[in-house]
Amino acid sequence: MGARVLADWRAGNSAVPAGGLAWLCSAEPGLVEELLEKERSRLGLGHQLLGCLRLVEYGGADRLAGLARRDVLGRSATTVCAKALAPAGPAAVLRARLDRELAPGKIVRKLRLDDAPHGRGVIESLPPGEPVDWAALEAAHAREPLPHRQDIVRLDGVPEDVRLRHAALLPEPGPDGLPGGARLTRERARHGLGDHLHCAPATQLDGPLRTGLLDCADLVRLAARPRGCSPIWAWPPAARTPRPKSPRPAPFSPAWCAPDSARTPRLGTAWRGA
Repeated sequence: MGARVLADWRAGNSAVPAGGLAWLCSAEPGLVEELLEKERSRLGLGHQLLGCLRLVEYGGADRLAGLARRDVLGRSATTVCAKALAPAGPAAVLRARLDRELAPGKIVRKLRLDDAPHGRGVIESLPPGEPVDWAALEAAHAREPLPHRQDIVRLDGVPEDVRLRHAALLPEPGPDGLPGGARLTRERARHGLGDHLHCAPATQLDGPLRTGLLDCADLVRLAARPRGCSPIWAWPPAARTPRPKSPRPAPFSPAWCAPDSARTPRLGTAWRGA
């Protein structure tokens, strides 16, 4: 497959092959080498080190040495390659330097920079295929709140358990719920509904009720009542009319009459606060 993608890329006019920079973490040395050579210093150090590691693992030390001699890497990556090619195990040297570049402490320092525009850019700039130590980021936040955490939690690829722990930072679910499914939708509903920018509270609740992402028990037990929304919206859609003229299908739960402090749980997680 790699050879075909490389051939199509060379025959076309696109800046990167189909699949983009994700090929840097592949076992296709031809694609990895071509990406490193064409992107050059536009790639960050982590991306360059990852590409060099895959190149030496699947293409051999001679291929990495040839790339380093062509002066296409940044200064830091070239220095690391020179050190890696000296001993018998260049992959271990590259791996160790890449791990230092991706260490949680270094990522946290970048997230705390005053001039960092937003946290998602720091996370999105990490090389493909390399895991983020979410537990370490949460621990750092518990010691001192991280800025831009809402941007971080909303990124694609954030593990579901992390999103569940910080569901209050997720956007409000729309009529189709949240992309993660019922668990995320229910957990986010605990922190209030009714402020969705693109749909009225009635529309916002109808969809999850019809599809089973939420049910009446969820709304009574978990969700804070949307401002200006009658408890009638917790009835099943089929049983609801704008002006009911017959007796209600079932007595409404007295939970709606409970004070807000009893009805709406606090965030209570390590990422709490503004």
